[in-house]
Amino acid sequence: MAANGDAARAKPRPTLYLEALDRLGVAAEEAVAFEDSPNGITAAKAAGLYTVAVTGTVGADRLSAADQIAGHLNVEVVEWLLRA
Repeated sequence: MAANGDAARAKPRPTLYLEALDRLGVAAEEAVAFEDSPNGITAAKAAGLYTVAVTGTVGADRLSAADQIAGHLNVEVVEWLLRA
């Protein structure tokens, strides 16, 4: 799903996350968002999702609104999150 230039659906609005949850039939409490931008984190949190920030081009200091910050995303990080 993408906003495709539609400002009313674009992040930081939660619209895309809410649509995805609805299509998947999943409650926000059952989902995790992985984001690499402040706008994405804002959108995910507004949709009620647990949010993991993945640093990359944006430093961790700008991603601090996330529930968790990961320096990278790999199988070990995902497994750790599933155990938490």
